Amino acid sequence: MERDPTRWDRKTIVMVDEAGMMDNAIMVHLLYGAERSGAKLILAGDDRQFASVSRGGMFTELVNLQGAAELKTVLRQRQAYQAKASEDFARGDIHAALRAYDARGQIVWCDGLADARQRAVAAQASITGPSFLYASTNKEVEELNRAEQLRRRADLYATGEQIQAHGFKTVRGHVSIAAGERVQFYETDRQLGVATSEFGTVKAVAPRQMEIVKDDGTTVAFDLVKYDKWGLGYSGTGYKGQGKTQPRTAAVYDNAYAWDARAAYVIGTRHREDYRLFVPRELAPDLTVLTGQIMRQREDNGSSLRFEAAENHHVRQGLAANAASEKLRGALEKGREALIAAQAERVRLRLIEEMKKAQELKHTLRPGRGPRLGR
Repeated sequence: MERDPTRWDRKTIVMVDEAGMMDNAIMVHLLYGAERSGAKLILAGDDRQFASVSRGGMFTELVNLQGAAELKTVLRQRQAYQAKASEDFARGDIHAALRAYDARGQIVWCDGLADARQRAVAAQASITGPSFLYASTNKEVEELNRAEQLRRRADLYATGEQIQAHGFKTVRGHVSIAAGERVQFYETDRQLGVATSEFGTVKAVAPRQMEIVKDDGTTVAFDLVKYDKWGLGYSGTGYKGQGKTQPRTAAVYDNAYAWDARAAYVIGTRHREDYRLFVPRELAPDLTVLTGQIMRQREDNGSSLRFEAAENHHVRQGLAANAASEKLRGALEKGREALIAAQAERVRLRLIEEMKKAQELKHTLRPGRGPRLGR
């Protein structure tokens, strides 16, 4: 639309997936474009999942004002109990969803975070085909990425296979990478043909050049000195998975605050065949505590924007303006008092100086006793 606004007309239908993640600036731009051109705008998404990183929330407001059609039948998960759990996640019944997995041994209770990480990575060895590891923080994601890479390399070394790896400085620190290993992109570069949250497999790597086959089948190659916004691609946060379907997933419960209802919902519903959650007992000793932490009311509302009634907005703005006026008047009064005090001090010093000069002049003109003059 920015490159050619005339492309939209009354015959145009624009469909936006994951509209709940769209920030207000983009939403306003699209709404204006649709209104101006007469195009039809269809927004699809789930506002109970992750919201925009920037200020957002318009999708929720539009749903509340205009209503929406809702898809309720879960088709992603193949096992009936997992599909039912996904419905529970969507309804906000986190306890019912987690209880279903726990009853079948899919929640693995571990001694500590390091143990949870080690067991999550070790479990990948028994999986045939693609899999993915989730965590809620970038720190744990990088720990999982390195651990999974080392596990895979150890398996290759055990078969006698040699690995030609190269080390590079990236936005995620120093990364050793070899052909056949997984990567992900952290910044969109249209010239290179890569986008944030895309993944791929390394086809070839040299001291300055890397060739990657992305998961959509396209191949990209780039200078590793000029573009460093990439990292290992075995693990990611829930934001990396929203909107995706993956065969098998596992997750490490790594942070009691970051794992909120949105994270549990998104991470727990990406899989098609299997999902396991590894929970350190030092963070959550049992299912009741785990559910309570996830459902705990957060102090912030993420980046979503909730609109106020006009009168409330004006009242709040008026109170703020009054407070600012009082503060300004106080500052002006203090300034006036300081100015008067400074002027008084200058007058006092001037009088002292004048008195001093007068004393000196009086002393100079005082008549002295000289010799008498003859008659």
